[in-house]
Order: sequence, then structure tokens, then C-alpha cells
Amino acid sequence: MAEMLGDVFHVCPLQYFAQELSAAGHQVFVYVFSAKPSQSQWPEEQRPALYEDLPFLFGAPFSEPGPTWERLLSARMIDLLADFVHRGVLPTLDDGTAWPPYKHLRPAVVEIGSSGLRMLASGFRDGICRRLRPHLLGNRGRTASIAGCVRGNDPFRRE
Repeated sequence: MAEMLGDVFHVCPLQYFAQELSAAGHQVFVYVFSAKPSQSQWPEEQRPALYEDLPFLFGAPFSEPGPTWERLLSARMIDLLADFVHRGVLPTLDDGTAWPPYKHLRPAVVEIGSSGLRMLASGFRDGICRRLRPHLLGNRGRTASIAGCVRGNDPFRRE
């Protein structure tokens, strides 16, 4: 039940939004966080909950007791975010390949986990989201334009 609700309210809508932004000509990069934090309140067999990557991005493993791998992953995620914000650069994956942009027809998703950065073979929950799309989007193909993200329509531009 929790996985279905996550798909309906989080995973699939973000996937549709990434597809629309990419189709409109924007560069999109997607990741899935798969490292289960030692402090998680959720069962071990369940994937990390929404926002369980935030403590890693903000360095929480350095101020709380926990496994060494959590501090290493936190440092890597902080560096990843800082480099992307300051220089627009994403790190190479552990296999040496560049972090690929997400494309509508080639949904490249990088997994950030306790063992590093790796490319997922077939996106993340793509089959489920394809089946849910007609039920979740009554206005097919208008996600980006509704959000004001069509190329040339910058919602943050001041006239």
C-alpha cells in the first residue's frame, strides 16, 4: 500500500514532470536514493522513504552516531550538490561514465546508494508509471505548460 501511494503521489508525477521538461528542451537529471539510513523508522525491507536523502545532503551523519558508510555517502552527496550548484557539473558514475541527462525516450536514472553512484538499467518504476499515466493525467502532455516550464516561458523572468 505504501509503495502504491508513493507511486501515485510522488514517483510518477515527478517522472511525468521530468519527461515534460525534457520534451520541452530543458536539461533534466534524475536520481533515486536507495541507501537505507540506520536511523530510519521504516521496516528494513522497504526502500528509503521520501526525503530520507535530506539528512545526508545536510551532513546529519557527521553529528549523529552511525556507520562509517553514512558519513562517506553524506560527504559525497554534499560535494555532488555543491559542485552542481556552483559549477553546473555532476560527478561521473562509479563505472567512469558521465551522469546522463534524463530524456523522454531514454529515461536515465542514477541510483545513489551505500555502494555509490550507478545507472539503473531501466529507469525507476517506469512500467508502473506508464500504466498509471492515463489515470493520473487527464490533461496528457500539458504538465510542463501548466507549470509554466515550456521553453521561452520562464515563470521567474521579470519583465
